[in-house]
Amino acid sequence: MSSSKREFLRTVPRKSLAIFLLGVFLLFSTIGLADDMAQMGRQPALRLALTLLFISTFSVIYATAGFTLRGKSWIAFIPILVVHYLIMKALNSKLPSLPPLNLANTNAVMRLQSRLDTDAIALIVAMGLGYACFVYASITEGRRYFRAHAEIALAQEIHQVLVPTINAKMGRFEFYGRSSPSSEVGGDLIDLAGAEDRWVAYLADVSGHGVAPGVVVGMTKSASRMLLSSGATTVSS
Repeated sequence: MSSSKREFLRTVPRKSLAIFLLGVFLLFSTIGLADDMAQMGRQPALRLALTLLFISTFSVIYATAGFTLRGKSWIAFIPILVVHYLIMKALNSKLPSLPPLNLANTNAVMRLQSRLDTDAIALIVAMGLGYACFVYASITEGRRYFRAHAEIALAQEIHQVLVPTINAKMGRFEFYGRSSPSSEVGGDLIDLAGAEDRWVAYLADVSGHGVAPGVVVGMTKSASRMLLSSGATTVSS
């Protein structure tokens, strides 16, 4: 996995990621419930439980592989799909479906009705809870994204105020400078201070990108201006 993907995964809160994967687990469990309804409840109870578990678990594995590998997810999908298929085939072989229901048997019909009612209720509950998990994860991550976006936008505005474009003429010299950060907020600083008879121009590069280097740039500019206004002729590093 590339460093950018690892960094992205580290920024996602584990709670939001866990709730998202729980939503995947619950929603895909409805496939097993719908299959049991299609088979008129002829699956043994153990097979139904294991089918729900395997379908949901492998759905989480697919989602995790796609989330981490993205464009190269097919590398993982193929072997996972093969394993999934073999497990489900073995499960169906070891626990075959029951014989068709005898509709003349009243007790059997009542048991079928109870089984289908249970499947329907479980399907609705799983869909509702899965959807709730997706909504919660989306709202939580949306709020976090817009909060971070607002902070970056504010930092950009501060950076533009602290590091404006320089286009000035002092005596025989003309000065032009512009800071263009490669990301939203950079750590580059250009400044020109003084008058025609005594001026100072300097360039500084604070390591890194983001809000923190932007704050350091502001502190550096303020300290430099104070030092220059004090009349000092040298600056020790």
